[in-house]
Amino acid sequence: MLAACLAGAGACSKKSSPPGAARQGPRDSGGEFVPGVPDNAYQPPEATRRAAENRNLPRPDLSTPDSQYVLISGGAQLMFLYQAFSGLPPDIEKTATEYSKEYAGTSDTFRRHDLLNALKPKFASLLEDARAHPYIRWDQDYTHVEHYDFARKGFLIKDPMLESGGYGYMADIRGYNLNFTNGEDVNFVSVVDEGRARELEAQLQKGNFPIRFYAFVQSADDRGDHVIHASVTKVQVLDRSGQVLLETRAAR
Repeated sequence: MLAACLAGAGACSKKSSPPGAARQGPRDSGGEFVPGVPDNAYQPPEATRRAAENRNLPRPDLSTPDSQYVLISGGAQLMFLYQAFSGLPPDIEKTATEYSKEYAGTSDTFRRHDLLNALKPKFASLLEDARAHPYIRWDQDYTHVEHYDFARKGFLIKDPMLESGGYGYMADIRGYNLNFTNGEDVNFVSVVDEGRARELEAQLQKGNFPIRFYAFVQSADDRGDHVIHASVTKVQVLDRSGQVLLETRAAR
């Protein structure tokens, strides 16, 4: 299991390992694997269902300017995005417990009652704001870029957030995870000019670099944990001064 997390309330990412190492694939009536059918031709029912759902999700407007993307800097934002896009009524007391240390820290019934009434208008405003801003930006302090691929003419970004089963969360409020529905479609940066590729290769070998994801929230659901599903519109690998080294965009 691979994880990356920053200090404080920073963004974290994680790649879930598949349960077990047992082979999966189509079997005949006797329970034997069908010969000649590669393992990767098999999609378990959950993956098939998710692929069908993804095709029906709302699509981002790829012309949306960067200034319209809201930076996710705390777990409360993920919590309200989940509430805004899940279609489920929010649990106000649970929200208050996760949002307010004062509410979570008191057992005085009257104090909790007063705090909850004071928080309700703020929660309503934050929920409406989340619903109105589906375009989000997710920054992480480091990622890994593979060596230049001469066959494909470009660089593969090897980041847990872009892998199937990968997700991100914020360290201050756990239990709300960001999943990219198209991560494996935007993990390769084409650099045809080998002169430029040589320069980038030299820079990228000096260490890990920050990565920035631009994405559009499509839906949210609760299948054991709270997951916000988003489609990536652009990925940037930056140097430590904030200049873009590599950039790839979702296909139109």
